[in-house]
Amino acid sequence: MKTVNDFEKHYWSLDKLVIGIDEAGRGPLAGPLVVAGVVFPKDYISEEIYDSKQLTEKKREQLYEVIIRDALYYDVVIVEVEIIEKLNILEATRWGMSEIAKKANVDKDLKVGFMLAVTGAIRDDVLPMQSIIEFAIGFLIKNHKEKLVKRYEIEVSEDIFETINKIAISRGCIQQDETIDYKRVYALILKDIRDNQLGPISWEKTDEDSK
Repeated sequence: MKTVNDFEKHYWSLDKLVIGIDEAGRGPLAGPLVVAGVVFPKDYISEEIYDSKQLTEKKREQLYEVIIRDALYYDVVIVEVEIIEKLNILEATRWGMSEIAKKANVDKDLKVGFMLAVTGAIRDDVLPMQSIIEFAIGFLIKNHKEKLVKRYEIEVSEDIFETINKIAISRGCIQQDETIDYKRVYALILKDIRDNQLGPISWEKTDEDSK
């Protein structure tokens, strides 16, 4: 299966390397979180390296050898339960990703991919939708809180998950069992952002710029 690599191609065209980072272990209720990262040479394309969930165990083991052979850099970080309990699962994931990115000798910014995803510059399936929305809401809380208040008529706290839940309740994104319909609220938030319903937003603005 051929991969598209939209994100990589964009930065390769700027003569930059890209570090791909992903995690496993956010779903289970117990156990460590494992984060891995890899940097391939510019213009590297493999029609076999794809979503691991769609590969057999034997094929994953074969591709592991290919990855460590061809990669300019790779690393694995195991985030222990103690760190997860201290930071929460989202922040523990970000910590693990940051640890890998800091050690990679490439131009990197974990925010860039999310900025491109939020604005629709790359396909929606390149990054996890949950992570895209968590980034967007976190950014808006820090830089444009008033836009969230005006659009959704809610009291916005510093807590990303609480704010997402308030938006869901405000917009009726509730399932029959009275739990939050996250798939629906994620789609609603992303559509609002892309349709400019929150007003103009500069996604390149940093937290420091807002101070």
